[in-house]
Amino acid sequence: MIPEVKSVRSSGTLAPTVPIIPPSEYWFYGGFGALTLLLASLPYLYGWWTTPAGQVYTGFTYNIDDGAVYLAWMREAARGQFFIHNPFSVEPQRDVLFSLFFFLLGSIVRVTALDAMTVYQAARVVCGGLLLWSVVTLLRETLPGSPARKAAFALVCVGSGLGWLWQIASPEQGPVDLWQPEAITFLSLYFSPLFLAATALMVVFLVAALRWERGGGFGSLWPAMLAGALLGNFHTYDVLSLFAVWFAYRAASDIRSGRVHWHGWLGLALVGLATLPTTGYVAWASVTDPVFRERAFVSKTLSHPLWQVLLGFGLLVPLAAAAALLPKREERFTDSSALRLLVIWAVVGIAVAYIPISFQRKLLMGAHLPWATLAGCGLATLAARLSGDFPKIATAAMIALCLPSNALFLLRDIGRLQANVGSTPHRPYLTRDENEALSWLRENTLPTDTVLVGPDPTSHLRFPGYALYPHLSVYVPAYAGNVVYDGHWSETPNFARKLSQTVRFFRAETDDTFRRELLRDNGIRYILYSNTLGVGPLTDSGGAALPNDAATGPLFVSVPWPRSAVPPYLKTVFQNRELSLFRVDTAEIGPL
Repeated sequence: MIPEVKSVRSSGTLAPTVPIIPPSEYWFYGGFGALTLLLASLPYLYGWWTTPAGQVYTGFTYNIDDGAVYLAWMREAARGQFFIHNPFSVEPQRDVLFSLFFFLLGSIVRVTALDAMTVYQAARVVCGGLLLWSVVTLLRETLPGSPARKAAFALVCVGSGLGWLWQIASPEQGPVDLWQPEAITFLSLYFSPLFLAATALMVVFLVAALRWERGGGFGSLWPAMLAGALLGNFHTYDVLSLFAVWFAYRAASDIRSGRVHWHGWLGLALVGLATLPTTGYVAWASVTDPVFRERAFVSKTLSHPLWQVLLGFGLLVPLAAAAALLPKREERFTDSSALRLLVIWAVVGIAVAYIPISFQRKLLMGAHLPWATLAGCGLATLAARLSGDFPKIATAAMIALCLPSNALFLLRDIGRLQANVGSTPHRPYLTRDENEALSWLRENTLPTDTVLVGPDPTSHLRFPGYALYPHLSVYVPAYAGNVVYDGHWSETPNFARKLSQTVRFFRAETDDTFRRELLRDNGIRYILYSNTLGVGPLTDSGGAALPNDAATGPLFVSVPWPRSAVPPYLKTVFQNRELSLFRVDTAEIGPL
C-alpha cells in the first residue's frame, strides 16, 4: 500500500532499516486477520441464515439509521448521480456535496447489477482487509520485534476495553467499547466500510509522515498527500485529527532537538496543500448548503467523559504505558521517532475528541490504533520476562482478556436480531408486505417524489419511549430511493418537530386544512400508511391499553382510511394486508 523507502541519512544519522518480516509472520497476519473479519461478519450471516418466514432481512444490525443513509447515497450513485441530494430532507438544497467513496460503490452497483447491500457488505470486508494490511505496514515501521508486532496486530484486531463489566442494557452509560464503533477497530470492522476506508487512509498518512520525518524524499511523502486528499472527501473530520497529531509531533521533535527541522515542516505544509482542495470544498459546501450545515454542525455528537474513553480501551492503557515508560524503552521501537509518533498519536487522538465543536465524538476514530500498537509492545516486553512457553501463554491470555466487550457487542446484536429490534427504533427485518410496498415505490415513482411515512402503531413494543415512530422512514430512501418528510434524527432538519406534525396529520380530530397545507408546503407526493392505524388505543405486549400522554393526547392514531372514505385528495395506488400507499392529487390541494 505504501512504497518502500530505503534507509537514508537525515541530519547526520542513519534512519532505521525497516525489518524484514518472514513469510511465516505474514501467514499469521493473514490468518488472524481473516478470522477477525469472519467474526465481525457473524451477526450479518446469522441474520441471513435465520430470517423468519414471511420476513426479509435488510442486511443491517447496529445503528440502522446511518447504514440506511449510506445505502441511500449508493442508490443515488447507482442512478449516475454524482452530487448527493439528501433524501431525508424536504428543504431546498444546493446539492454540492459528493462522496467519492459511495460514488464508487454505487457505480459498482450500476455496472454489475448486484444488490446494493451485497456491494456494501463486500466493501466492508475488502476495506477491512486493506485496513489490517496498512496496520501491518505501521507495525513494520515502528516495532522491530516479531513478538511485539504479532501481539500488537492481535490487539488491533480484537482488543477492546472494560465495557463488559457495565450493564449491557444501558450501553451509552458505560465505556465507549459498548456503543461507539469508530472508537474500537473491531467494531469498525463490524459496522462500516466508510470507517474502515477512512481509518486505513489515516494509517497510510501517518506512516508516510514518519518516513518523511526520517529524511525520506518525495517518494515517501506522496502517500500522505493522496491519503489526506481522499480523507478530505471521504471523512473530513479525520483531517483535523491527522494534522493535530503531525503538528504535535513536529513541535515536540523541534523542542527535543533544540532546533527547527525545516524538512519536517516542509512535508507538513506540502501535505496540507494537497489536502486543502477537498477539505476546503467540504467547508465551502457547509456554508453554501444550509441542509448540509444543519447535519454537520447543528446535530450534536458530543464526546462522553474521558473515563468512558479510557475504560473503553481498558487493559490497552496500562500495557501501552509499560511500553512507553519501562527502562530501555527506545530499544523496543525501530527508533525514537517511532515511539514519539505512537505516544503523541495516542494522546492527541483522544484529546482532539474534546475540542469544543458539535461533532467531537467523531474525532475519536483511529485513536485505538496507537494504543493497541503500544500495548502490543508492552505486552511482549512483560511476557519476555517469563521463561519456557509462558510468554506465549501470557500473551494469549492477555489478548483474550481484551476480547469480551467485542464478543458481547456481537451477541447483543444477535439477540436483537432474534427479537427483531435494533439499537435504534428501526427493525432489521421487514415483513414481506413492507418490502413489497418499498419495491412498488422504487419501480413506480420518481426519486424526487417525497413520501410521508405514517406512524407505526407497534414501535413502542420494540423500542420503549418511541410510540408511533415511523419505522419505515429510513428504509424509503435506502430501498425505494425516494425523499422522505420524516426520515432521520440528524439528516432531517427539525426532525422532532416533523415527527410531531406527522402524528398530528394522522389524528382524526386534526383540521383537514392542516393536512392539505402540510402536503402542499412540503411537496409530499405519496403517503405510506399502516392499515392498523386507528384500530384503538396502543397496547403493551400483554394487550393492556397504554395511558394517554399528557402532552400529545391519546396514544393512538384514529384515521381509519383503508376502511372508510379516503379524503378526495388521496388516491389509493397500492394496498396489501399491512400497508396502503396514497398518491396526493395536486389538483385537489394545489400545486406541489
